[in-house]
Amino acid sequence: MNNLKLSWEVWSEVQLQRENGEEFLRLSAVDMERNRLFFASSANFVYATQLPSPQIDGAWNKTSPLASAHLIDLETGDFITSLEYLMEKESLIIGTSQGLLLLYSVDDNTTEIVGRVEGGVCCISPSPDGDLLAMITGFGQVLVES
Repeated sequence: MNNLKLSWEVWSEVQLQRENGEEFLRLSAVDMERNRLFFASSANFVYATQLPSPQIDGAWNKTSPLASAHLIDLETGDFITSLEYLMEKESLIIGTSQGLLLLYSVDDNTTEIVGRVEGGVCCISPSPDGDLLAMITGFGQVLVES
């Protein structure tokens, strides 16, 4: 990893829905086409914020729009364990500790169950074209879905 280079840096505050340290950010995903950044929190909220263009110097400031928040309604004890952006579907694929695979449409704020994995979902990785989805389960299995 000696060839990594920081090309630009953005500082911002995300106003979380729960106060007093009850919520923290766990995961992130990025939509490079539309300059959006997504976060999943410990309280099962998905936050979306617009990033400034790296070509516009000083584009990010205190008046930049706040992140929008959407609660992912899960059963008690279930929580978000993985989050990836699917460019082809303009949606987030979300995995949970109890094994749900959810497709969250960012523009519509709708969530649908697209699968269930025994043992829970630890990690998700889609192929670049979005045709394949690899995941690691809580049982240590690597599954590939098409």
